[in-house]
Amino acid sequence: MIDRIMAAIDPSRESARALRLAIELAREVGAELKVIIVLKPLPACFSFAVSAVFAQMWKHANSQKCSTLHSHAKQQMAKAGIFPDAELVAGSEVHTILRCAKQYRADLIVMGLRNRTIVMDRTTQDVAERSPCAVLGVP
Repeated sequence: MIDRIMAAIDPSRESARALRLAIELAREVGAELKVIIVLKPLPACFSFAVSAVFAQMWKHANSQKCSTLHSHAKQQMAKAGIFPDAELVAGSEVHTILRCAKQYRADLIVMGLRNRTIVMDRTTQDVAERSPCAVLGVP
């Protein structure tokens, strides 16, 4: 039985499809839906930057993108009649997704698949290999 679905989304087209599918699935089976957006840490390359300005610009742009995505996710959930439980969570993608899935006691994680080759993208593959529950990758 699927009672709790967690969707981990980012600004990609595949994640937008994953969110729509998670919302539809939650409605169909009567499950709770939690959406998380991971605020990634500053990339290591910025530690070598001549100025901290670039790092601040990246942080600001990333924060803006994630905040907009958060708002859109909540709007889509509310429009579908699902409680808009969406959260911005800081950390590395895989570790944060797995930690949130355990805390939420998710029965299913829904994520977008970005890579169109035989091998999945690294984040989805790593989550699937270590997940405490089933993982649905949406191309």
